[in-house]
Amino acid sequence: MLSSALGLFTAVSSFSALGANAQDAAPATEENEDADARLDVVIVSTQRRDQNLQDVPISLDVLGTAELEDKNIQGFADYAAALPSLTFSSGGPGLNSLFFRGLGASGAASQTATRPGVSIYLDAQPVSSYGFNLDLQVYDVARIEAAAGPQSTLYGAASSSGALRIITNQPDTSGFDAGFDISTHKVFDGDVGYSGEGFVNLPISDKAALRLVGWTVENAGYIDNVASTITFGPTARSGGTRLGDRAGQTVENSAFVEDNFNKETKNGARAALGVAIYENWPATLRAQYQEQETEGVFFHAPVDIGDLQVSRFFDDKFRDEFVQIGASVEGKVGGLTLNYSGSYIDREIEYDNDYTEYAVNYSYIDYYTCAYSYATYAYACNEDPRIFYTNDTTETIQTHEFRVLTDQSKRLRAVAGLFYNEQKTDFLVDFFTPATVPGAAVTFSPNASPQTYFIGDQDRLERDTAIFAEVTYDLIPSRLEATIGYRYNETESELNGVAGYQSGPVFIDTSTSSNQSLYKANLSWHVNEDVLTYVTFSQG
Repeated sequence: MLSSALGLFTAVSSFSALGANAQDAAPATEENEDADARLDVVIVSTQRRDQNLQDVPISLDVLGTAELEDKNIQGFADYAAALPSLTFSSGGPGLNSLFFRGLGASGAASQTATRPGVSIYLDAQPVSSYGFNLDLQVYDVARIEAAAGPQSTLYGAASSSGALRIITNQPDTSGFDAGFDISTHKVFDGDVGYSGEGFVNLPISDKAALRLVGWTVENAGYIDNVASTITFGPTARSGGTRLGDRAGQTVENSAFVEDNFNKETKNGARAALGVAIYENWPATLRAQYQEQETEGVFFHAPVDIGDLQVSRFFDDKFRDEFVQIGASVEGKVGGLTLNYSGSYIDREIEYDNDYTEYAVNYSYIDYYTCAYSYATYAYACNEDPRIFYTNDTTETIQTHEFRVLTDQSKRLRAVAGLFYNEQKTDFLVDFFTPATVPGAAVTFSPNASPQTYFIGDQDRLERDTAIFAEVTYDLIPSRLEATIGYRYNETESELNGVAGYQSGPVFIDTSTSSNQSLYKANLSWHVNEDVLTYVTFSQG
Protein backbone atom coordinates (compact mmCIF):
# COMPACT_ATOMS: atom_id res chain seq x y z
CA MET A 1 0.00 0.00 0.00
CA LEU A 2 2.95 2.33 -0.69
CA SER A 3 3.62 2.10 3.06
CA SER A 4 7.39 2.15 2.59
CA ALA A 5 7.23 5.36 0.58
CA LEU A 6 4.36 7.13 2.27
CA GLY A 7 4.66 6.04 5.87
CA LEU A 8 2.17 3.82 7.67
CA PHE A 9 1.01 3.79 11.25
CA THR A 10 -0.63 0.57 12.43
CA ALA A 11 -2.11 -0.41 15.77
CA VAL A 12 -2.86 -4.09 16.21
CA SER A 13 -4.58 -6.05 18.93
CA SER A 14 -4.71 -9.83 18.80
CA PHE A 15 -6.04 -12.57 21.02
CA SER A 16 -5.66 -16.33 20.96
CA ALA A 17 -7.43 -18.78 23.22
CA LEU A 18 -6.31 -22.40 23.24
CA GLY A 19 -8.27 -25.22 24.80
CA ALA A 20 -7.27 -28.83 25.22
CA ASN A 21 -4.07 -28.40 23.23
CA ALA A 22 -2.76 -25.49 25.31
CA GLN A 23 0.66 -25.84 26.95
CA ASP A 24 2.54 -23.72 29.45
CA ALA A 25 5.42 -21.74 28.03
CA ALA A 26 8.74 -23.45 28.69
CA PRO A 27 12.01 -21.62 29.34
CA ALA A 28 14.43 -21.54 26.44
CA THR A 29 17.02 -24.26 26.80
CA GLU A 30 19.39 -26.05 24.44
CA GLU A 31 17.15 -29.11 24.61
CA ASN A 32 14.06 -27.08 23.64
CA GLU A 33 15.91 -25.34 20.80
CA ASP A 34 17.11 -28.69 19.43
CA ALA A 35 13.56 -30.04 19.61
CA ASP A 36 12.24 -26.97 17.79
CA ALA A 37 14.83 -27.46 15.07
CA ARG A 38 13.79 -31.07 14.62
CA LEU A 39 10.13 -30.03 14.42
CA ASP A 40 10.81 -27.33 11.81
CA VAL A 41 9.30 -29.36 8.98
CA VAL A 42 7.20 -27.75 6.26
CA ILE A 43 4.53 -30.08 4.89
CA VAL A 44 3.22 -29.31 1.41
CA SER A 45 0.75 -31.03 -0.92
CA THR A 46 1.60 -29.60 -4.33
CA GLN A 47 2.26 -33.12 -5.63
CA ARG A 48 -1.23 -34.25 -4.53
CA ARG A 49 0.09 -35.90 -1.38
CA ASP A 50 1.50 -34.63 1.90
CA GLN A 51 5.29 -34.34 1.72
CA ASN A 52 8.16 -32.69 3.54
CA LEU A 53 9.13 -29.64 1.46
CA GLN A 54 12.75 -30.82 1.62
CA ASP A 55 11.77 -33.97 -0.29
CA VAL A 56 9.81 -32.29 -3.11
CA PRO A 57 11.83 -32.26 -6.37
CA ILE A 58 10.18 -29.23 -8.00
CA SER A 59 10.71 -25.48 -7.89
CA LEU A 60 8.38 -24.57 -5.04
CA ASP A 61 7.99 -21.42 -2.92
CA VAL A 62 5.91 -21.72 0.25
CA LEU A 63 4.49 -19.13 2.62
CA GLY A 64 3.43 -20.89 5.83
CA THR A 65 1.11 -19.62 8.54
CA ALA A 66 3.88 -17.98 10.57
CA GLU A 67 5.37 -16.21 7.56
CA LEU A 68 1.95 -15.01 6.38
CA GLU A 69 1.40 -13.47 9.80
CA ASP A 70 4.92 -12.07 10.21
CA LYS A 71 4.77 -10.31 6.83
CA ASN A 72 1.20 -9.10 7.44
CA ILE A 73 0.06 -10.64 4.16
CA GLN A 74 -3.59 -9.83 3.54
CA GLY A 75 -4.20 -10.03 -0.20
CA PHE A 76 -2.91 -10.87 -3.64
CA ALA A 77 -0.40 -8.01 -3.98
CA ASP A 78 1.17 -8.92 -0.62
CA TYR A 79 1.80 -12.60 -1.26
CA ALA A 80 2.70 -12.11 -4.92
CA ALA A 81 5.49 -9.74 -3.84
CA ALA A 82 6.68 -12.27 -1.23
CA LEU A 83 7.01 -15.19 -3.69
CA PRO A 84 10.33 -14.92 -5.59
CA SER A 85 9.22 -17.01 -8.57
CA LEU A 86 6.00 -15.07 -9.15
CA THR A 87 5.51 -11.75 -10.94
CA PHE A 88 2.27 -10.01 -11.82
CA SER A 89 0.65 -7.10 -13.58
CA SER A 90 -2.17 -5.29 -11.86
CA GLY A 91 -4.72 -2.59 -12.53
CA GLY A 92 -5.70 -2.61 -8.84
CA PRO A 93 -7.22 -5.07 -6.37
CA GLY A 94 -8.95 -7.90 -8.24
CA LEU A 95 -7.48 -6.85 -11.61
CA ASN A 96 -4.43 -9.09 -11.67
CA SER A 97 -2.57 -11.33 -14.11
CA LEU A 98 0.10 -13.79 -12.92
CA PHE A 99 3.40 -14.88 -14.43
CA PHE A 100 5.92 -17.57 -13.54
CA ARG A 101 9.34 -17.06 -15.13
CA GLY A 102 7.84 -14.44 -17.43
CA LEU A 103 5.04 -16.68 -18.71
CA GLY A 104 1.41 -16.77 -17.69
CA ALA A 105 -1.30 -14.46 -18.98
CA SER A 106 -2.28 -14.39 -22.62
CA GLY A 107 -4.31 -12.18 -24.90
CA ALA A 108 -3.83 -9.14 -22.65
CA ALA A 109 -6.28 -10.76 -20.20
CA SER A 110 -9.04 -10.65 -22.81
CA GLN A 111 -12.04 -12.78 -21.97
CA THR A 112 -12.06 -14.15 -25.53
CA ALA A 113 -8.36 -15.05 -25.57
CA THR A 114 -6.73 -18.36 -24.74
CA ARG A 115 -6.76 -19.23 -21.07
CA PRO A 116 -4.02 -18.03 -18.70
CA GLY A 117 -0.97 -20.24 -18.30
CA VAL A 118 -0.97 -20.00 -14.50
CA SER A 119 -3.61 -21.80 -12.49
CA ILE A 120 -4.81 -20.39 -9.16
CA TYR A 121 -6.28 -22.93 -6.74
CA LEU A 122 -8.47 -22.11 -3.76
CA ASP A 123 -8.17 -25.26 -1.70
CA ALA A 124 -8.92 -28.07 -4.20
CA GLN A 125 -10.48 -25.95 -6.96
CA PRO A 126 -8.91 -23.99 -9.85
CA VAL A 127 -10.43 -20.49 -9.84
CA SER A 128 -8.34 -18.75 -12.53
CA SER A 129 -10.12 -16.09 -14.54
CA TYR A 130 -9.41 -13.73 -17.43
CA GLY A 131 -7.84 -10.62 -15.91
CA PHE A 132 -10.08 -10.88 -12.82
CA ASN A 133 -8.12 -13.33 -10.68
CA LEU A 134 -9.63 -13.92 -7.25
CA ASP A 135 -8.21 -11.67 -4.52
CA LEU A 136 -9.08 -13.55 -1.33
CA GLN A 137 -8.45 -12.00 2.07
CA VAL A 138 -5.55 -14.03 3.47
CA TYR A 139 -6.64 -14.93 6.98
CA ASP A 140 -6.64 -18.29 8.76
CA VAL A 141 -4.73 -19.68 5.80
CA ALA A 142 -2.46 -22.66 6.35
CA ARG A 143 -0.06 -21.87 3.52
CA ILE A 144 0.35 -20.58 -0.02
CA GLU A 145 2.29 -22.79 -2.44
CA ALA A 146 3.75 -21.47 -5.71
CA ALA A 147 5.09 -24.07 -8.15
CA ALA A 148 6.97 -22.57 -11.10
CA GLY A 149 7.28 -24.29 -14.44
CA PRO A 150 5.00 -26.74 -16.26
CA GLN A 151 2.70 -28.53 -13.80
CA SER A 152 0.64 -30.35 -16.39
CA THR A 153 1.06 -33.91 -15.14
CA LEU A 154 -0.92 -33.41 -11.93
CA TYR A 155 -2.72 -30.12 -12.69
CA GLY A 156 -3.44 -29.91 -16.40
CA ALA A 157 -5.58 -27.07 -17.73
CA ALA A 158 -4.19 -23.55 -17.37
CA SER A 159 -1.10 -24.73 -15.43
CA SER A 160 1.40 -24.85 -18.27
CA SER A 161 3.50 -22.07 -16.65
CA GLY A 162 2.86 -22.84 -13.01
CA ALA A 163 0.33 -23.32 -10.23
CA LEU A 164 -0.51 -21.17 -7.21
CA ARG A 165 -2.41 -22.82 -4.34
CA ILE A 166 -4.13 -21.11 -1.40
CA ILE A 167 -4.83 -23.68 1.30
CA THR A 168 -7.08 -22.71 4.19
CA ASN A 169 -6.98 -24.12 7.71
CA GLN A 170 -9.21 -27.12 8.31
CA PRO A 171 -11.35 -28.10 11.32
CA ASP A 172 -9.39 -29.73 14.16
CA THR A 173 -10.92 -32.16 16.64
CA SER A 174 -7.95 -32.02 19.04
CA GLY A 175 -9.10 -28.93 20.93
CA PHE A 176 -10.81 -25.55 21.06
CA ASP A 177 -8.98 -22.69 19.41
CA ALA A 178 -10.00 -19.10 18.73
CA GLY A 179 -8.45 -15.78 17.90
CA PHE A 180 -9.02 -12.34 16.45
CA ASP A 181 -7.00 -9.49 15.00
CA ILE A 182 -8.06 -5.86 14.97
CA SER A 183 -5.92 -3.23 13.25
CA THR A 184 -6.08 0.32 12.03
CA HIS A 185 -3.75 2.19 9.74
CA LYS A 186 -3.17 5.75 8.57
CA VAL A 187 -1.51 6.41 5.23
CA PHE A 188 0.65 9.54 5.22
CA ASP A 189 -1.34 12.30 3.51
CA GLY A 190 -4.12 9.74 2.99
CA ASP A 191 -7.11 8.22 4.74
CA VAL A 192 -7.56 5.89 7.71
CA GLY A 193 -8.35 2.20 7.25
CA TYR A 194 -9.09 -0.74 9.47
CA SER A 195 -9.48 -4.50 9.55
CA GLY A 196 -11.24 -6.94 11.84
CA GLU A 197 -10.66 -10.69 11.50
CA GLY A 198 -11.52 -13.65 13.68
CA PHE A 199 -11.79 -17.43 13.79
CA VAL A 200 -13.02 -20.15 16.10
CA ASN A 201 -12.38 -23.90 15.99
CA LEU A 202 -15.07 -25.86 17.81
CA PRO A 203 -14.63 -29.58 18.47
CA ILE A 204 -18.07 -31.17 18.45
CA SER A 205 -16.88 -34.63 19.40
CA ASP A 206 -13.76 -36.73 18.93
CA LYS A 207 -14.94 -37.30 15.34
CA ALA A 208 -16.26 -33.88 14.33
CA ALA A 209 -15.22 -30.22 14.46
CA LEU A 210 -16.46 -26.92 13.05
CA ARG A 211 -14.23 -24.00 12.02
CA LEU A 212 -15.71 -20.53 11.45
CA VAL A 213 -13.82 -17.54 10.05
CA GLY A 214 -14.88 -13.97 9.28
CA TRP A 215 -13.31 -10.70 8.16
CA THR A 216 -14.14 -7.09 7.36
CA VAL A 217 -11.48 -4.83 5.88
CA GLU A 218 -11.28 -1.28 4.57
CA ASN A 219 -7.97 -0.23 3.04
CA ALA A 220 -7.40 3.50 3.11
CA GLY A 221 -7.32 5.66 0.00
CA TYR A 222 -4.29 7.79 -0.83
CA ILE A 223 -4.78 8.98 -4.44
CA ASP A 224 -6.62 12.21 -5.29
CA ASN A 225 -8.84 12.75 -8.32
CA VAL A 226 -8.12 16.41 -9.03
CA ALA A 227 -10.01 19.05 -11.02
CA SER A 228 -9.09 19.06 -14.68
CA THR A 229 -10.31 19.96 -18.14
CA ILE A 230 -9.80 18.46 -21.59
CA THR A 231 -9.91 20.42 -24.81
CA PHE A 232 -10.32 18.15 -27.80
CA GLY A 233 -8.57 18.59 -31.11
CA PRO A 234 -10.11 18.19 -34.56
CA THR A 235 -11.80 14.94 -35.48
CA ALA A 236 -10.21 12.51 -37.89
CA ARG A 237 -10.53 12.62 -41.66
CA SER A 238 -12.06 10.00 -43.93
CA GLY A 239 -10.20 10.51 -47.17
CA GLY A 240 -10.30 14.26 -47.63
CA THR A 241 -13.48 14.71 -45.58
CA ARG A 242 -13.29 15.62 -41.91
CA LEU A 243 -15.64 13.59 -39.72
CA GLY A 244 -17.46 16.54 -38.20
CA ASP A 245 -15.48 18.92 -36.03
CA ARG A 246 -15.22 19.00 -32.25
CA ALA A 247 -12.05 21.13 -32.17
CA GLY A 248 -12.07 23.43 -29.18
CA GLN A 249 -14.74 21.50 -27.27
CA THR A 250 -13.86 21.43 -23.56
CA VAL A 251 -15.10 19.09 -20.81
CA GLU A 252 -14.39 19.19 -17.08
CA ASN A 253 -14.60 16.68 -14.19
CA SER A 254 -15.80 18.73 -11.21
CA ALA A 255 -18.55 16.19 -10.48
CA PHE A 256 -15.93 13.50 -9.82
CA VAL A 257 -13.24 15.38 -7.88
CA GLU A 258 -12.39 13.62 -4.60
CA ASP A 259 -9.43 13.24 -2.25
CA ASN A 260 -8.19 9.76 -1.32
CA PHE A 261 -10.73 8.21 -3.67
CA ASN A 262 -9.11 4.78 -4.17
CA LYS A 263 -10.76 2.83 -1.37
CA GLU A 264 -11.03 -0.95 -1.05
CA THR A 265 -13.34 -3.00 1.16
CA LYS A 266 -13.56 -6.75 1.73
CA ASN A 267 -16.19 -8.59 3.72
CA GLY A 268 -16.26 -12.35 3.92
CA ALA A 269 -16.76 -15.52 5.91
CA ARG A 270 -15.75 -19.16 5.75
CA ALA A 271 -17.11 -22.30 7.42
CA ALA A 272 -15.78 -25.83 7.37
CA LEU A 273 -17.19 -28.94 9.02
CA GLY A 274 -14.93 -31.94 9.44
CA VAL A 275 -16.45 -35.33 10.22
CA ALA A 276 -14.99 -38.82 10.48
CA ILE A 277 -17.61 -40.90 8.63
CA TYR A 278 -15.90 -44.14 9.47
CA GLU A 279 -12.52 -44.93 10.95
CA ASN A 280 -9.87 -43.64 8.51
CA TRP A 281 -12.59 -41.97 6.38
CA PRO A 282 -12.50 -38.19 7.14
CA ALA A 283 -14.80 -35.87 5.22
CA THR A 284 -14.91 -32.08 5.06
CA LEU A 285 -17.68 -29.74 3.92
CA ARG A 286 -16.62 -26.16 3.11
CA ALA A 287 -18.33 -22.91 2.20
CA GLN A 288 -16.91 -19.44 1.82
CA TYR A 289 -18.09 -16.04 0.68
CA GLN A 290 -16.43 -12.73 -0.07
CA GLU A 291 -17.48 -9.39 -1.48
CA GLN A 292 -14.69 -7.08 -2.60
CA GLU A 293 -15.35 -3.51 -3.71
CA THR A 294 -13.07 -0.72 -4.84
CA GLU A 295 -13.56 2.89 -5.84
CA GLY A 296 -11.17 5.00 -7.86
CA VAL A 297 -7.95 3.78 -9.48
CA PHE A 298 -4.68 2.50 -8.06
CA PHE A 299 -2.21 4.31 -10.30
CA HIS A 300 -1.19 7.96 -10.52
CA ALA A 301 0.36 10.49 -12.92
CA PRO A 302 3.24 12.18 -11.07
CA VAL A 303 4.71 13.81 -14.19
CA ASP A 304 1.61 15.01 -16.00
CA ILE A 305 -0.60 15.88 -13.01
CA GLY A 306 1.10 15.44 -9.63
CA ASP A 307 2.33 12.91 -7.09
CA LEU A 308 -0.50 10.57 -6.08
CA GLN A 309 -2.91 12.48 -8.31
CA VAL A 310 -4.98 11.55 -11.35
CA SER A 311 -7.64 13.14 -13.50
CA ARG A 312 -10.72 10.99 -14.10
CA PHE A 313 -13.92 12.00 -15.87
CA PHE A 314 -16.24 9.20 -14.71
CA ASP A 315 -16.58 7.09 -11.58
CA ASP A 316 -14.26 4.06 -11.52
CA LYS A 317 -15.68 1.12 -9.58
CA PHE A 318 -15.07 -2.60 -9.14
CA ARG A 319 -17.14 -5.22 -7.35
CA ASP A 320 -16.36 -8.95 -7.09
CA GLU A 321 -18.68 -11.26 -5.16
CA PHE A 322 -18.28 -15.03 -4.95
CA VAL A 323 -19.64 -18.04 -3.14
CA GLN A 324 -17.73 -21.32 -3.09
CA ILE A 325 -18.95 -24.62 -1.71
CA GLY A 326 -16.98 -27.83 -1.67
CA ALA A 327 -16.59 -31.27 -0.17
CA SER A 328 -13.81 -33.79 0.15
CA VAL A 329 -13.58 -37.31 1.52
CA GLU A 330 -10.62 -39.60 1.96
CA GLY A 331 -10.41 -43.23 2.95
CA LYS A 332 -8.24 -46.33 2.94
CA VAL A 333 -9.06 -49.58 1.22
CA GLY A 334 -6.41 -52.22 1.62
CA GLY A 335 -3.13 -50.54 0.81
CA LEU A 336 -4.75 -47.77 -1.23
CA THR A 337 -5.78 -44.25 -0.21
CA LEU A 338 -8.82 -42.94 -2.07
CA ASN A 339 -9.58 -39.23 -2.28
CA TYR A 340 -12.47 -37.32 -3.84
CA SER A 341 -12.83 -33.53 -3.89
CA GLY A 342 -15.54 -31.47 -5.56
CA SER A 343 -16.18 -27.71 -5.58
CA TYR A 344 -18.51 -25.20 -7.14
CA ILE A 345 -18.00 -21.45 -7.31
CA ASP A 346 -20.44 -18.75 -8.43
CA ARG A 347 -18.94 -15.34 -9.14
CA GLU A 348 -20.33 -11.96 -10.19
CA ILE A 349 -18.05 -9.13 -11.33
CA GLU A 350 -18.99 -5.52 -12.11
CA TYR A 351 -16.29 -3.21 -13.41
CA ASP A 352 -16.78 0.46 -14.40
CA ASN A 353 -13.83 2.28 -15.94
CA ASP A 354 -13.17 5.78 -17.29
CA TYR A 355 -11.68 5.41 -20.77
CA THR A 356 -11.56 9.08 -21.76
CA GLU A 357 -7.81 9.12 -22.36
CA TYR A 358 -8.40 6.80 -25.30
CA ALA A 359 -10.60 9.44 -26.94
CA VAL A 360 -7.95 12.10 -26.38
CA ASN A 361 -5.00 10.18 -27.77
CA TYR A 362 -6.57 8.10 -30.54
CA SER A 363 -8.51 10.17 -33.04
CA TYR A 364 -9.71 7.14 -34.99
CA ILE A 365 -12.37 6.64 -32.30
CA ASP A 366 -14.30 9.07 -34.52
CA TYR A 367 -14.76 6.36 -37.13
CA TYR A 368 -17.01 4.53 -34.66
CA THR A 369 -18.74 7.34 -32.78
CA CYS A 370 -19.54 9.58 -35.76
CA ALA A 371 -22.31 8.84 -38.27
CA TYR A 372 -23.10 10.24 -41.69
CA SER A 373 -26.22 12.42 -41.81
CA TYR A 374 -28.16 12.43 -45.05
CA ALA A 375 -30.03 15.49 -43.82
CA THR A 376 -26.91 17.65 -43.61
CA TYR A 377 -24.74 15.64 -46.02
CA ALA A 378 -21.99 15.62 -43.39
CA TYR A 379 -20.71 13.52 -40.53
CA ALA A 380 -22.36 14.11 -37.17
CA CYS A 381 -20.04 13.60 -34.17
CA ASN A 382 -20.65 13.68 -30.47
CA GLU A 383 -19.20 16.93 -29.14
CA ASP A 384 -18.45 15.28 -25.78
CA PRO A 385 -16.40 12.22 -26.74
CA ARG A 386 -15.47 11.13 -23.21
CA ILE A 387 -15.54 7.32 -23.02
CA PHE A 388 -16.71 5.05 -20.24
CA TYR A 389 -16.95 1.27 -20.27
CA THR A 390 -18.46 -1.39 -18.07
CA ASN A 391 -17.84 -5.10 -17.75
CA ASP A 392 -20.51 -7.30 -16.18
CA THR A 393 -19.33 -10.90 -15.82
CA THR A 394 -21.03 -13.95 -14.35
CA GLU A 395 -18.84 -16.98 -13.89
CA THR A 396 -19.44 -20.48 -12.57
CA ILE A 397 -16.86 -23.24 -12.15
CA GLN A 398 -17.44 -26.80 -11.06
CA THR A 399 -14.54 -29.17 -10.41
CA HIS A 400 -14.37 -32.86 -9.57
CA GLU A 401 -11.24 -34.90 -8.94
CA PHE A 402 -10.74 -38.49 -7.83
CA ARG A 403 -7.29 -39.73 -6.81
CA VAL A 404 -5.79 -43.06 -5.79
CA LEU A 405 -2.50 -43.28 -3.90
CA THR A 406 -0.58 -46.44 -3.18
CA ASP A 407 1.38 -46.84 0.06
CA GLN A 408 3.83 -43.95 -0.11
CA SER A 409 6.28 -45.69 2.23
CA LYS A 410 6.94 -48.45 -0.31
CA ARG A 411 9.85 -48.54 -2.70
CA LEU A 412 7.43 -48.49 -5.67
CA ARG A 413 4.60 -46.01 -5.22
CA ALA A 414 2.13 -44.16 -7.41
CA VAL A 415 -0.62 -41.55 -7.58
CA ALA A 416 -3.30 -41.58 -10.29
CA GLY A 417 -6.62 -39.90 -10.85
CA LEU A 418 -9.47 -38.52 -12.91
CA PHE A 419 -10.24 -34.80 -13.30
CA TYR A 420 -13.19 -32.82 -14.66
CA ASN A 421 -13.59 -29.04 -14.78
CA GLU A 422 -16.34 -26.92 -16.35
CA GLN A 423 -16.10 -23.13 -16.49
CA LYS A 424 -18.91 -20.92 -17.81
CA THR A 425 -18.24 -17.22 -18.36
CA ASP A 426 -20.97 -14.82 -19.51
CA PHE A 427 -19.68 -11.30 -20.07
CA LEU A 428 -21.09 -8.02 -21.31
CA VAL A 429 -18.54 -5.33 -22.21
CA ASP A 430 -20.19 -2.01 -23.01
CA PHE A 431 -18.45 1.16 -24.27
CA PHE A 432 -20.36 4.46 -23.97
CA THR A 433 -20.03 8.10 -24.85
CA PRO A 434 -22.34 10.61 -23.12
CA ALA A 435 -24.55 11.15 -26.18
CA THR A 436 -23.77 8.75 -28.97
CA VAL A 437 -25.17 10.17 -32.21
CA PRO A 438 -27.96 8.35 -34.06
CA GLY A 439 -26.54 5.95 -36.59
CA ALA A 440 -23.51 5.16 -34.41
CA ALA A 441 -25.44 3.75 -31.44
CA VAL A 442 -25.49 -0.06 -31.25
CA THR A 443 -28.89 -1.57 -32.00
CA PHE A 444 -27.98 -5.19 -32.88
CA SER A 445 -27.72 -6.33 -29.23
CA PRO A 446 -30.70 -6.27 -26.84
CA ASN A 447 -28.31 -5.48 -23.96
CA ALA A 448 -26.99 -2.25 -25.52
CA SER A 449 -27.94 1.13 -24.07
CA PRO A 450 -28.83 4.19 -26.20
CA GLN A 451 -25.28 5.51 -25.62
CA THR A 452 -23.42 2.29 -26.56
CA TYR A 453 -21.07 2.59 -29.53
CA PHE A 454 -19.23 -0.74 -29.02
CA ILE A 455 -20.36 -3.93 -27.31
CA GLY A 456 -19.08 -7.41 -26.54
CA ASP A 457 -21.96 -9.63 -25.46
CA GLN A 458 -20.71 -13.21 -25.31
CA ASP A 459 -20.90 -16.54 -23.49
CA ARG A 460 -17.91 -18.81 -23.11
CA LEU A 461 -17.76 -22.46 -22.02
CA GLU A 462 -14.67 -24.56 -21.28
CA ARG A 463 -14.73 -28.25 -20.35
CA ASP A 464 -11.64 -30.24 -19.36
CA THR A 465 -11.49 -33.97 -18.75
CA ALA A 466 -8.24 -35.68 -17.84
CA ILE A 467 -6.58 -38.81 -16.53
CA PHE A 468 -3.18 -38.59 -14.87
CA ALA A 469 -0.61 -40.78 -13.14
CA GLU A 470 2.85 -40.56 -11.59
CA VAL A 471 4.96 -43.56 -10.60
CA THR A 472 8.04 -43.32 -8.38
CA TYR A 473 10.63 -46.03 -7.73
CA ASP A 474 13.54 -45.93 -5.29
CA LEU A 475 16.58 -46.98 -7.31
CA ILE A 476 18.57 -46.70 -4.07
CA PRO A 477 16.26 -46.63 -1.02
CA SER A 478 16.26 -43.24 0.71
CA ARG A 479 18.89 -42.00 -1.74
CA LEU A 480 18.03 -42.12 -5.44
CA GLU A 481 14.51 -42.16 -6.89
CA ALA A 482 13.06 -41.93 -10.37
CA THR A 483 9.58 -40.65 -11.33
CA ILE A 484 7.66 -40.78 -14.57
CA GLY A 485 4.35 -39.02 -15.12
CA TYR A 486 1.64 -38.89 -17.78
CA ARG A 487 -1.52 -36.88 -18.34
CA TYR A 488 -4.10 -37.16 -21.09
CA ASN A 489 -6.38 -34.14 -21.38
CA GLU A 490 -9.42 -33.41 -23.57
CA THR A 491 -10.71 -29.84 -23.89
CA GLU A 492 -13.97 -28.56 -25.37
CA SER A 493 -14.48 -24.84 -25.93
CA GLU A 494 -17.48 -22.83 -27.08
CA LEU A 495 -17.88 -19.09 -27.71
CA ASN A 496 -21.18 -17.50 -28.69
CA GLY A 497 -22.49 -13.97 -28.98
CA VAL A 498 -21.77 -10.73 -30.77
CA ALA A 499 -19.15 -7.99 -30.68
CA GLY A 500 -18.40 -4.82 -32.58
CA TYR A 501 -19.60 -1.40 -33.68
CA GLN A 502 -22.90 -0.55 -35.33
CA SER A 503 -21.05 -0.18 -38.62
CA GLY A 504 -19.73 -3.76 -38.52
CA PRO A 505 -20.92 -6.25 -35.88
CA VAL A 506 -19.37 -9.71 -35.72
CA PHE A 507 -21.69 -12.56 -34.75
CA ILE A 508 -19.89 -15.46 -33.11
CA ASP A 509 -20.91 -19.10 -32.88
CA THR A 510 -17.84 -21.27 -32.69
CA SER A 511 -16.62 -24.38 -30.92
CA THR A 512 -13.48 -26.44 -30.88
CA SER A 513 -12.10 -29.52 -29.20
CA SER A 514 -8.59 -30.80 -28.67
CA ASN A 515 -6.66 -33.47 -26.83
CA GLN A 516 -3.15 -33.60 -25.54
CA SER A 517 -0.71 -36.07 -23.99
CA LEU A 518 1.86 -34.66 -21.57
CA TYR A 519 4.87 -36.37 -20.03
CA LYS A 520 7.17 -35.83 -17.09
CA ALA A 521 10.39 -37.50 -15.94
CA ASN A 522 12.39 -36.82 -12.79
CA LEU A 523 15.52 -38.17 -11.13
CA SER A 524 16.16 -37.11 -7.51
CA TRP A 525 19.21 -37.71 -5.37
CA HIS A 526 19.05 -37.21 -1.60
CA VAL A 527 22.67 -36.28 -0.94
CA ASN A 528 21.94 -36.18 2.80
CA GLU A 529 19.06 -35.15 5.03
CA ASP A 530 19.73 -31.47 4.28
CA VAL A 531 20.53 -31.57 0.55
CA LEU A 532 18.37 -32.71 -2.38
CA THR A 533 19.38 -32.38 -6.02
CA TYR A 534 17.25 -33.33 -9.00
CA VAL A 535 16.72 -33.03 -12.73
CA THR A 536 13.21 -32.78 -14.23
CA PHE A 537 11.74 -32.85 -17.72
CA SER A 538 8.14 -31.63 -17.84
CA GLN A 539 5.91 -30.58 -20.73
CA GLY A 540 3.60 -27.61 -20.72
